[in-house]
Amino acid sequence: MQASGETMAHLAAGIDEAYGEARQRFIDAGGQVLDASDAFDADAGAAWEPLRAQWVENADAAGIDGAAALAFYEEQLRLLAGE
Repeated sequence: MQASGETMAHLAAGIDEAYGEARQRFIDAGGQVLDASDAFDADAGAAWEPLRAQWVENADAAGIDGAAALAFYEEQLRLLAGE
């Protein structure tokens, strides 16, 4: 199955909207939202590194430049996040 970037963007928009609504209900019910520390972010990134490496390897095996594809995807996420 293939999906265009536009299709994926529409799907992601629906997820973002649902997440925002659920997050607000959580806060309204007394839930507390905390920002992760830089140390936590670094630890989480390190924990995901083996999965990233496997993904790149699988993409390479499928004839796709996995490192370039992952870099592009991560850059798109940064742009969407406004970084």
